[in-house]
Amino acid sequence: MKSWIDQIPITLDACKLDFKKLFKIIPTPKKSLNIRIKQYKKDFLDYFAWRLRFEIFPGTTYLDKIEKFDNYLLPENKLIKRIAKAISELRNEFLKNKDYRAIIIFRLFVFYFAELYKVKKKIRLVKEKRRFSGAPRQSRMDIGILINCIIVNILKIPDKGKTGKLIKKDGYDYHSHYLLNDHLSSQQPKIWREEYESNLRKHLKKTNPKSNKTSADNFFNLCYVKDETKIFAMFDNNLKDHIGKNLKNNPAINQEL
Repeated sequence: MKSWIDQIPITLDACKLDFKKLFKIIPTPKKSLNIRIKQYKKDFLDYFAWRLRFEIFPGTTYLDKIEKFDNYLLPENKLIKRIAKAISELRNEFLKNKDYRAIIIFRLFVFYFAELYKVKKKIRLVKEKRRFSGAPRQSRMDIGILINCIIVNILKIPDKGKTGKLIKKDGYDYHSHYLLNDHLSSQQPKIWREEYESNLRKHLKKTNPKSNKTSADNFFNLCYVKDETKIFAMFDNNLKDHIGKNLKNNPAINQEL
């Protein structure tokens, strides 16, 4: 008999029932982030190894053919549960901007979880086949809907970018600042990249909540979320030595998320 995590949800409400089993609003674990981050890095390594089954990272165009995936391409239940556990543990540190690494890992893992869950369940929430100019692909909109559901309905995280209060609302891109930036770093004006890099160097030297958030924001602004070497450097708390390096030669930067 299949476990509940192997059952296929048909609606977003069915997804929410799954999420309530996977995510918990809990106090920050007693173990420090420096200790826990070793497990989070292992979680990322296992996620990254799974993504390489599709021979593409970080682009998500592979999701467009989700119905044709063979079973060997589906993620293991344990990985889905571990990523959800990490997100639950990091929630309070994310809310309080305790550490730039906690903010980045939280945002990355929420995105990764939505990917894992969508592939595991082979679900399509957005049925409309037409794509207007500049609009995300259907599968990418599904990722946004799942992320929004987790952030708003399950983890009860306020919308920091607006009122600062929790507003329950389902839909794509409501909490846009939790989603990965889709812009291409190679198309950014050089002066923008230089400013982001300068700000990142400056704020990595500080540990206050404002600087932690600024460091995390610049990590995303620079598209470092598309470069696994930068992600590994973040886990190892060695990001300062990797700012501005090798980005132009990384074809992944031009992949569509």
